[in-house]
Amino acid sequence: MKKGRETPTLLQINFSKIMILILVEIIFLGISIPTEYAHAVESMDPYSRLEGEIFNEANSNKVIVEKSSRASAGAWSYLPSAGDWIKYSNVDFKGGALAAAVIGGAVSSDGALRNAEIWIDGLASPTGTCIATIPLPKTSGTNTSTDTRIISGTVTGIHDVYVKASGPIHIDYIIFTQLGDRGPEWEAFLSDISWQNTLDINGVDSATYISNPNGGTVQLAVTERPLGTDVTDKVTWSVDDESIATISDTGLVTAKKAGTVTVTATGKSEEGLSKTGTQTVYIAEADAKFKDNINNLVQNYETPEWFRDAKFGVFIHWGAYSVPASNTEWYPREMYTDNNVRSWHTAAFGSSFGYKDFLPSFTADKYNPADWADLFKRSGVKYIVPVAEHHDGFAMYDSQETRWNATNIGPKKDLITPLAEEIKKAGLKFGVSNHFWENNWFYGKREGSDVLNTIYYDLYNTPYPGEDKPLYGNTENKPNNIHKQNWFDRSMELVEKFDPDLIYYDWQFAPNSNAVQFLSYYYNRALESKPDGVVVNSKFNFPDNSVVLDVERGQLSGIREYPWQTDTSISDASWGYIENDTYKETVDLLGALVDIVSKNGNFLLNVGPDRRGEIPESARKVFLEIGKWLDTNGEGIYSTRPWTEFGEGPTTVSEGNFSDNIKFNEKDFRYVIDKEGKVLYATGLKWPKGSSITLSKLCSASVNLDTLTEISLLGSNEAISYTQDKDGLKISLPSQNPNNSEYPYVLKMTFDGKVPEYTAPPKNPYKRIEAQEFDEKSSEIRIQDNNKGFSKAKNIGYIKNGSWSKYSKVDFGDSAPETVTFRGATQSEVTCDIWIDGTTAENGGTKIASVKVPNSGSWDKPVCGTANVTESVTGTHDVYIVYGGGISADYFIFGSSLYKAPPRDGFSRIEGEEFDNASDKVIYQIKDSSSYSNGACADWCTSGEWAQYSSIDFGQNSPESFTVCASTNSNDVNIELWIDSMDSDKGGRKISTVNLSNTGGFENPQPVTVSLEEEITGVHDVYIKLNDITLDYIEFYPYTEYEFNRNIIWAGDDKAIENHQGSNGKIELADFGDLQNYNDDTIGWFFPKDTISIGKLNRINALDNQGGGWAGYINVKVNVDKTDDYTLNILCFGGNGRKYEVTANDVSCGITDGVSSSLSYSTVNALNVLQKQVSLRAGENIIKIQAPSGQPAPNFVALAVVDDQLTSKPTGYEIVSYCKTGTVLNKVAVKAKEADTAVLYIAAYDDKGVLLFAKMIDAKYEGEKTYYDVNYDYAGAHKVNAMLWNKEMNPLDINKSVYTALDLQ
Repeated sequence: MKKGRETPTLLQINFSKIMILILVEIIFLGISIPTEYAHAVESMDPYSRLEGEIFNEANSNKVIVEKSSRASAGAWSYLPSAGDWIKYSNVDFKGGALAAAVIGGAVSSDGALRNAEIWIDGLASPTGTCIATIPLPKTSGTNTSTDTRIISGTVTGIHDVYVKASGPIHIDYIIFTQLGDRGPEWEAFLSDISWQNTLDINGVDSATYISNPNGGTVQLAVTERPLGTDVTDKVTWSVDDESIATISDTGLVTAKKAGTVTVTATGKSEEGLSKTGTQTVYIAEADAKFKDNINNLVQNYETPEWFRDAKFGVFIHWGAYSVPASNTEWYPREMYTDNNVRSWHTAAFGSSFGYKDFLPSFTADKYNPADWADLFKRSGVKYIVPVAEHHDGFAMYDSQETRWNATNIGPKKDLITPLAEEIKKAGLKFGVSNHFWENNWFYGKREGSDVLNTIYYDLYNTPYPGEDKPLYGNTENKPNNIHKQNWFDRSMELVEKFDPDLIYYDWQFAPNSNAVQFLSYYYNRALESKPDGVVVNSKFNFPDNSVVLDVERGQLSGIREYPWQTDTSISDASWGYIENDTYKETVDLLGALVDIVSKNGNFLLNVGPDRRGEIPESARKVFLEIGKWLDTNGEGIYSTRPWTEFGEGPTTVSEGNFSDNIKFNEKDFRYVIDKEGKVLYATGLKWPKGSSITLSKLCSASVNLDTLTEISLLGSNEAISYTQDKDGLKISLPSQNPNNSEYPYVLKMTFDGKVPEYTAPPKNPYKRIEAQEFDEKSSEIRIQDNNKGFSKAKNIGYIKNGSWSKYSKVDFGDSAPETVTFRGATQSEVTCDIWIDGTTAENGGTKIASVKVPNSGSWDKPVCGTANVTESVTGTHDVYIVYGGGISADYFIFGSSLYKAPPRDGFSRIEGEEFDNASDKVIYQIKDSSSYSNGACADWCTSGEWAQYSSIDFGQNSPESFTVCASTNSNDVNIELWIDSMDSDKGGRKISTVNLSNTGGFENPQPVTVSLEEEITGVHDVYIKLNDITLDYIEFYPYTEYEFNRNIIWAGDDKAIENHQGSNGKIELADFGDLQNYNDDTIGWFFPKDTISIGKLNRINALDNQGGGWAGYINVKVNVDKTDDYTLNILCFGGNGRKYEVTANDVSCGITDGVSSSLSYSTVNALNVLQKQVSLRAGENIIKIQAPSGQPAPNFVALAVVDDQLTSKPTGYEIVSYCKTGTVLNKVAVKAKEADTAVLYIAAYDDKGVLLFAKMIDAKYEGEKTYYDVNYDYAGAHKVNAMLWNKEMNPLDINKSVYTALDLQ
């Protein structure tokens, strides 16, 4: 039998030895082991994870431990065969066992389920008992799944636990659910119906709250439990203090002064009703600041400064839903309503097992509120909001409003009060969350389930509306008076019990009378108890500035005038704890925090503790990483306020709920200012690859930085240099991020006085204006991600009749528009009215067009509608779009025959997405791929589509060539280049056609350069006729000639080798291989005659072994014009580190460096150049290269002598100039005294002298300058050489025809 974590050959090692092996592997493998394992010698805790890799024993040495990043502790066990098992010794089930869960998976090629059998005390009867069989689906070996089964029989005390496989499986971990206290007390609780003996009193269309103490009233009604039967006419009424209020025989309470009274309803025995009930009625002060009407709240409420300063809070979803630990925190509903969850639940726990039956297993036995408070404080959190009661109706505190609370059952202790004490002790703000409003429909009323048992109606809320109704949009889901009063009473209890700084409500909390009355009471009470102010969070139902808006799992697209909050969960799948959940990356959460704060928001980050009260380690790690970042960068977060602009960058944030998980990039920046307005913080959301950044919003035209005194990088002591120009503020960064290399970084800009505001440049109406780039909008409109043909993969949605969006400072200039085009997707024709300066004539607006957008048949298929502009519009105006119905809006653009775009430089790169106009389908598309220039392209460029680039200024220097960089998955695609029009009858000219072949898909753009067919000068509109491509960029190159840097003065000739010594006293020529496969007509560098032939390259074996010694040498005769120091270049290849010894005229010049790599004899593109300085005299010189004493030398191929100072221009046969476009060597010009033929050689090398490219060109020249096409992109090359040879392979006038073409060094 094999022990866990031992080498495969060790068997039956005792447990103490296993511990040593585990510790060794922890050290050397870096595998994380849970701390519980340190106590495993005595006993193991089954209610915390039994990690799959930390078993005590196995049946076979084939049972192994595998490392995996997907496993919870970095590794899992692998049981390869049916019958394999692992054993955990001394497992202490002191809390009993309700169920067992296995997190793992089947490893099988057939896709079949495998089973993990859980046994105790043995693997066969009578000593052993199988207590659960848990199926594991196929998981492809890289992921894990979770399944659970209820325990068969009773398991208590200490046992050995075995996990037996029915086939190959992985085991990540096993965990048992405590049985909890299910004794007589629990049974008595379940059968107790005494709660039904109380009458419920509620307000009629109102809570039991009176805002006017001088005669204000509230009508009461009475219902009988458990069915909610109205018995108002069967009771008598009384109040405990008639000096405060009186009550009529019909239940009408009339206030006499401020205070509270207790109303009692007593059943009339003659009516057969013997029950009683009580209810508190609250009566406000006459001069109370906050009245019970929503307009008053809007006028008087102000978000407190502490909340605006805090920025970062923690939400805690913890409750009995953590017991099944499956699906989400909505398990209590979905176990009754969702077929998939119901099936899983039935298989795991049985069909009769109800949600209430989980409650005893919610033990909270490891709950440590002081530890929680310490963790959150170290994480930089400023306020904490635990869920006091979720939709399930189980109160986490000692509630007097429901018997279903943590004090009575489950933990049997108040879980909220001690946390509130610790949080306040830590100096943090404390809030609570109540989700009871949605309880009336939360549980599905499944036939045959415990939900329909009247004994449990006070938990499941069964008699109230909502039986299996849809969650949204169904009026029957509206709570009745009974439920609203119940909610009001529970909310009042939270206020009185915890005096919270904040209360969070979920999405159906709406401004009805009960809610507004509660807000009035809470806000008024806080004026005395909470002078710093209080906050109520709600979703989208309340008007601005009555509560603080909360956006669930989402963000906003821009700065909101009023403070707001995002709440999202640190885990991906659930708000509450579930097994096998995954967690968000710290870098993404920091990006969200920075983005939210820049838009006047707070970030409430949720975590779900487990049923025992422990916060998962993965979550703790992320929280502490956030805290560490805030320790360094907190001043750029806390107590900041939005600047005039929230930020910049290509990543747009969709607005609304459920739109988070945004990943920012290095071009995304966010801005905030300090409260005094003297410091601007610019946060880069990802550290750049280079050393500099440009903040384009801080360009000289938009922001005056004259008063900027300093820029510093938080966490760094290095000085920051910067310059401002028309493109932006350019900042040089240190080499390293002071934070984690991927994390955001904060630049602090200090000003002498106030931070200047941003002045936005005017919008150009004659270029597309994206719908989502509004300056203001009606409240319901949201930005949406949409990559189904929408420009920039965004649109604005949730538009309805009467919605509007505003686009400020649209400059029409002197060119009054004649038409306007609007693009959007709709399922019925929608009219979009275009207004300027207002949305109605009454508020100063003028309607200038009505565009009918036709039915596109789908919300994902945008189409265009065009209309004439009916008013003459010039100058700068605000443009409003008023929508006549539902539409997904994409963009709009005006047209004017008089408009001329400002000229653009014809020889600067033109990004494909920066078109001035285009056919309907062509869109600006943001690309995540780094392959695209500027991270974007023109997309949806199908056959027949076009893009226009206006006013391209070529000056008087006509471009010689043109590059299109595009991607396609088609072959033989033609792209046409036109100027001025695509219609020759209207003056258009086609000046080039580019052929593009399959680039390997639409994420792999490739440049293609072609010569232009016609001369172009002056200013023109350029049109690209597209054809099944994505267009990255276009670029024109001027016709410019450059002179060569003529510094290679000698490269050998047919008589260069003066003497040599090698095998058999001769030079051996060895075939180096056919070069045709490397590049058509390629050839090597500049070689002595005998080493070269057309299309082939030979090496000289002169320096080989002679009788055990390396005695070979080559003497080369070199002629130079003057005495000077030169550089000798030796082209060679050979074993790694091989060197040459060099002498010149019998004077030693030393030993070269070694060859950089060992090369194959057939590797022409990996030759090396070894260099040595040599002193030569004018005239003839003898250079000797040889093997160093006793050492092998490389294989010699060629030589060249370089004079770096030589600049005189040669005459005669010569290469005189070259043309290049960008990094492409297009042409080489040759000039001669008389007609002749020759061969032109071009070769490029990297900085180590390794050959990158070689080409041979037949050259025929006739005295005048003749140009020869090369078309080689030398990007990445260190040197490009050119040389002329005659047809006999002799160099032509060697001192005048060998040049370094481009000085790249």
